[in-house]
Amino acid sequence: ELALALCSSRERYIETTQLGRSFAMSAGVFSPQGFEDGDIAYPVAAGRALAALRVNKEAALLAFLQGFCAALTSVAVRLVPLGQTQGLVVLRDLIPAISATAERASAATLEELGSITLGADIAAMKHETLHSRVFRT
Repeated sequence: ELALALCSSRERYIETTQLGRSFAMSAGVFSPQGFEDGDIAYPVAAGRALAALRVNKEAALLAFLQGFCAALTSVAVRLVPLGQTQGLVVLRDLIPAISATAERASAATLEELGSITLGADIAAMKHETLHSRVFRT
């Protein structure tokens, strides 16, 4: 519920629940207890599947953060003059930041969860009402 409550816009909520449900359906074969019906946030579904596979928290955080950065880099490769090779260089250069972020996140408490991305959150709210868009929020 907390992960869903942290979604800053309607479209972000829809996106994370659609990804979460799709991931849960695919990953359910790895999780003996399965996934409950209803909305599930993508990060929660991924975390449950990785826990069922006994992947340690640090490795799970690294994988999730790397995937997030790879997705953003893929967007940049398509939108700006950034070739695929340069995109890989960007990902390589992010390795220290990804590792440091995963380390900090591993030690974080629930009280420390949140976001200070007000600009991105406001942009997401405006983006969902646009008539023509290239990507989802």
